[in-house]
Amino acid sequence: KFGHNVSSIVGELTTDKEKCKAMGKAENLSEKMLTMSSYALRIKLADRTHNVSDLDSLDSVKREKSIKETRFILESLKDRHLTKTHKILIKRIAKSIEKSEKNQKQQIKNETI
Repeated sequence: KFGHNVSSIVGELTTDKEKCKAMGKAENLSEKMLTMSSYALRIKLADRTHNVSDLDSLDSVKREKSIKETRFILESLKDRHLTKTHKILIKRIAKSIEKSEKNQKQQIKNETI
């Protein structure tokens, strides 16, 4: 068995599938991230950092959906107190999105040549 802290964080990170279905994934996640503990938020942001690190491997529809969801979530965190670690992770996420968009533009440019 895990201790109370680990159990609590797991509870914060667990998705309520019914609520997610009713609200939408991005809306549900952004709402949760506004109220979760700093530790849980760090894990969520690290997970999102990993998810956006391979945007270029997704087809264009999935890539754009992921970018849109991620931007919505990050925008919702603007009013939340963020630690230095949170801010670092958010910057890494933003850089991955920028890199993917730049790569996409270059790919389109190369296809038109």
